[in-house]
Amino acid sequence: MSEPTAAELDLLSRQVRFRLIEISHRAQTAHLAGALSCVDLLVALYWTRLRISPGSVTDPGRDRLIFSKGHAVSALYTVLAMRDFFPIDNLARYNEEGAGLPEQPSPGCVPGVEWATGSLGHGLGVGIGMAVASRIQSIPYRTFVVMSDGECQEGSVWEAAMLAPRLGLLRSLLHFSVEQPDFDEIVNTQQYLHEIKRLGDEILGSGFQGARFVIRLGSLHEHREITFSFDGL
Repeated sequence: MSEPTAAELDLLSRQVRFRLIEISHRAQTAHLAGALSCVDLLVALYWTRLRISPGSVTDPGRDRLIFSKGHAVSALYTVLAMRDFFPIDNLARYNEEGAGLPEQPSPGCVPGVEWATGSLGHGLGVGIGMAVASRIQSIPYRTFVVMSDGECQEGSVWEAAMLAPRLGLLRSLLHFSVEQPDFDEIVNTQQYLHEIKRLGDEILGSGFQGARFVIRLGSLHEHREITFSFDGL
């Protein structure tokens, strides 16, 4: 099957957003904005890059995606359902007791969810651990971590990012979509951008020579740019 065009990916993103708004409204859950903000990234990953399918969720050689911003997991659920990892009708029971679609994810709650990520700041460290496991076991899978900008205020993120090059994990793409509103407050955008750049300098300066560091002021929602940034990974 050929890779979807940018226009087809854009249509898929709109379909995901429609379902996402629908299930969030029905469940009366929070964090809709954070879920909507990563739809295009997830669509690009699951339709063009990730080597994983409904039939390979337990395959040791599958690619891993760690969804570190667990509070926005409704976006991941919706994408997984549209990729046939579980029946799409199950989305109607999002956040219902016993439905397997909790507001904060747990491993295996539905096929395709790799890790419990309700507590922010741990996804990058987990992803690095999985990447190291891939090397030790000589299994050539890739690990992707989707993070929120706000969780980069956690010290564990900085520690994980600076550990990776010391472990010889040199291939990485870091995308930061810097939004004006933060969940708890209106951030000083220029100050925050300075801090994010500082994080990039720390990572690149510590030996992460294979990394590409992409900072955007505003959301990254252009599929041509997203898929182009994945080239070589």
